[in-house]
Amino acid sequence: MNRHWITRGLKIALFVLLAVTAVSFVVMTLWNWIVPAVTGWKAIDFWQAAGLLVLSRLLLGLRMGFGWGHRGHWRARMAERWQQMTPEQRSRAHHGMRRWEHMDPQKREEMRALFQKMRAMSPEQRRLLGLLRAEGLVGEEVTAA
Repeated sequence: MNRHWITRGLKIALFVLLAVTAVSFVVMTLWNWIVPAVTGWKAIDFWQAAGLLVLSRLLLGLRMGFGWGHRGHWRARMAERWQQMTPEQRSRAHHGMRRWEHMDPQKREEMRALFQKMRAMSPEQRRLLGLLRAEGLVGEEVTAA
């Protein structure tokens, strides 16, 4: 059993080493392709690219896993908040989550049609529409039309 864990640890270490090497080569290639042409700075080698990766990790605090670890944290926080609520607060929260059931039927159908139109849009279109709304350039009538 102990040998299994050693083998597994070595496989993980090899995978991490290969991943860091591959990403370092990508950073080096992109840097050497773009930065000297745009800014006139000199090209970098592999170790400088690896150093840039480490530096960006330290300065920006990038997380591994591409954001998937945040879901469990959110659920745990919500469960803790739910436990701290009184029965009346839980009832109000549950009622707020189920607001569609108590909505006027005509308004409910309008909202469903609006959401279906939003789902049919591409992510770029939804993002652009959100930006235009935030700037006050378009209103709700654009999405409803």
